[in-house]
Amino acid sequence: MWTWLTIMIVVFIVLVFLEELIEFLVNRIVLGPAPWEGKLKSFFDRVIEWFKRKVKRHPSVD
Repeated sequence: MWTWLTIMIVVFIVLVFLEELIEFLVNRIVLGPAPWEGKLKSFFDRVIEWFKRKVKRHPSVD
């Protein structure tokens, strides 16, 4: 019984996730990107650039 219950819970969670993903993609196609997406992208770009500079200053020794 617990196996079926676990399977049903996992299937439910996957279906909810897929439904939310489809809704997000449709809204993105129809409405375009949200303002916070640009801010989030620029933040991650800055973090990646910071890590690149950090690695160049301290190269790993093999």
